[in-house]
Amino acid sequence: MSVARVLLTVALALAVGGCDLRARSNPLDPRNRTTHGGLTGFNAIAGDRTVELRWTHLTQEGVEGYRVYRWTPGGQPRLLPGAEYPPHVSAAEDLTVENDSTYLYRLVAYLASGDSSLSPADTVTPGTRRTLVLVARLPGVVGLAPDARDILFQNADDEAYDDLDLDSTRGIFWLSQYDRGRIVGREFEGTGTGFEFFLEHPTDLAVTTGRGVVWAAQPERQRVARFGTTDSSRTPIVGVGPARVVEANSDNATLWIGADDGGLFYASSASADTLQSWRLPARVNAIAIDVAANAAWVTTRTGDLCDLYRVVPGNAPPELVRSGLLNVTDLEVEPVTGTLWVSERGAPLTGNGHLSRLGRAGEVLALVTGIEPYALAAEPGSSAVWVTDIKSDRLIEVSADGVILRRSPQLGVPYGVRVDRP
Repeated sequence: MSVARVLLTVALALAVGGCDLRARSNPLDPRNRTTHGGLTGFNAIAGDRTVELRWTHLTQEGVEGYRVYRWTPGGQPRLLPGAEYPPHVSAAEDLTVENDSTYLYRLVAYLASGDSSLSPADTVTPGTRRTLVLVARLPGVVGLAPDARDILFQNADDEAYDDLDLDSTRGIFWLSQYDRGRIVGREFEGTGTGFEFFLEHPTDLAVTTGRGVVWAAQPERQRVARFGTTDSSRTPIVGVGPARVVEANSDNATLWIGADDGGLFYASSASADTLQSWRLPARVNAIAIDVAANAAWVTTRTGDLCDLYRVVPGNAPPELVRSGLLNVTDLEVEPVTGTLWVSERGAPLTGNGHLSRLGRAGEVLALVTGIEPYALAAEPGSSAVWVTDIKSDRLIEVSADGVILRRSPQLGVPYGVRVDRP
């Protein structure tokens, strides 16, 4: 074949392809390769006894309006009462929903030709849950809808936060920044509470909710500092060595403090006195409190390997429960059953970590693999746990038997989480 004929063949192919693409640029065209004729951009977002509906209104001629249909799983779509909107509208609310009930919604666009176009159904579960996530890519915090299916807001800061804890009594999320020496209280929506404190290099936060006292470990100062919304004494806990980890038991006004030199301390949050101490063979890197049993789960770390202990105040020494865990990043006791969740990240950025649920004797009750878990959060009144998964870049909810119940949108390297249920 001559060069001229080859060029002519290519030109004809491009011409045909160009016409084909132009003919399918209409989003309502069933042959459109992106939309397949359906409506895109429809989103139902959960709130507290409300669902917000958003969509992208169509700009082409012949669109007469929209209707929204709602149903429950297993039911039939029905027109939502009053949910008929003119062509320029692109948002609405449904105030007739019940919390913790699941609904499906669909948007229908009606055309002057008599045809209609449907959006895919969107599922939503309204409720009171408030979930705040630390993300590295902003850096800053992300707030999720009650069902974790949508991002409600993203608040960036000029420096990443190092830790996050929750005063569930007052609904205050406390955040710390190591380099800036800054600790700030935020409401869920990200607005400031007016509480802001500065102290040198805080590494970990804990809250005793009775008086709204916040504790911050300061390894360089060899103490745990004290401040808060109503506390005026500011008496720190001293004599705890290079304290890096602190956890609070608000039920009996005590603290558990772990240090870089292996020191473990059980202290009174009321008097700031140390009640008992132990010496573990390596630095303490995570603590979780079993409130019902007045005990603590503690991991020590040597290199990437971690050992898990269970410690009960009294005469018994710390009990080694499991050894050789790979890169434990967080521990969380689930309060309904008193079992322990262990975030074992594994080798960083390989996605080969483990999320384990252990009984009080250390027996494995559930195991999730194929993820890279990092931070954990238990939800009041639930036997499930929330975990930030670096591999999928999402927050996931895992049931007590190890089943993934839901996933958030991708978040931008989530590494901290707290969940409130007012």
